[in-house]
Amino acid sequence: AAAAPTTASNKTSNVNTTTVTASEEFRTTAAELYATFTDPARIAAFTRAQPRKFEGAKVGGKFEIFGGNVSGAYEALEEPRRIVQSWRLDQWPAGHFSTLELVFDQNDVDGVTVMRVEWKGVPVGQEEVTRRNWNEYYVRSIKTTFGFGTIL
Repeated sequence: AAAAPTTASNKTSNVNTTTVTASEEFRTTAAELYATFTDPARIAAFTRAQPRKFEGAKVGGKFEIFGGNVSGAYEALEEPRRIVQSWRLDQWPAGHFSTLELVFDQNDVDGVTVMRVEWKGVPVGQEEVTRRNWNEYYVRSIKTTFGFGTIL
């Protein structure tokens, strides 16, 4: 569900942006998923390479992964339920970051955790590539690397 485009202003550009959302179920706990996005060894495992930069999972801690194709910084951390990052794809306009919010909802009855994802500030026209890359390089890779569920 995409929101109406808005104009986001950041340090170097005025970019027409929109919001992108996604939701995925994993057969694991919220704590395990949280660690997958904050532990540099786990990040290296699912991205298939050491992070180019990793200043730590702390507010203001910058990161570059996937050979620099994804970069950002941690903005909020609420273990084990929520992570907020500034987040960008390298192909986006220079200096433009979205705000990525990850929320992990654990369901103990079914033994699954739903990861809800929302990017605010995705450049218009980049919605599909953002969603496709997320599904391929994050969701599928995390599931296959850690055995957290079925890949469809």
